[in-house]
Amino acid sequence: MDIEIMNESMELFPQKALFWKKHRTLFLADLHLGKINHFRKSGIPVPCKANDRNLELLAWTYYNRGQVYAAQQNFDAAIADFNEVLEIQPDNAVVYLDRANASSERGNYQQAVADYTAAIERNAGDTDSLYSRGQAYYFQRDYDAALADFNAAVTT
Repeated sequence: MDIEIMNESMELFPQKALFWKKHRTLFLADLHLGKINHFRKSGIPVPCKANDRNLELLAWTYYNRGQVYAAQQNFDAAIADFNEVLEIQPDNAVVYLDRANASSERGNYQQAVADYTAAIERNAGDTDSLYSRGQAYYFQRDYDAALADFNAAVTT
């Protein structure tokens, strides 16, 4: 949701985050990465997976913002946010697919093919990724590879 605070354009996210557009700064509420480690050093028991939820929220925030950037056709910003998600969740096939789509929109078909391949490796039989990789191969004039992917998408 877009809002304005003191004549500054901001974007609110349901994951307890605020993006200050002018300064490209993301503010996160309730992210306690350091707090958990401090508690542990002090001998206070903390569940082993306490950081996982915070990292998941951070990843979703970057992912959602990347989706917004992609919808606005700001593909460089979308790719940057998808990169952040993949630092946290390196096996997320959906994010590889979305980053590949953004790269393809920029005309960077070589990177798109690499990301479509990563998505396929993490989600075998993903016809969307097979079809899209086939398109990227087509735009690179690699017709044999394009045909192989289109055939695989039809028969999967």
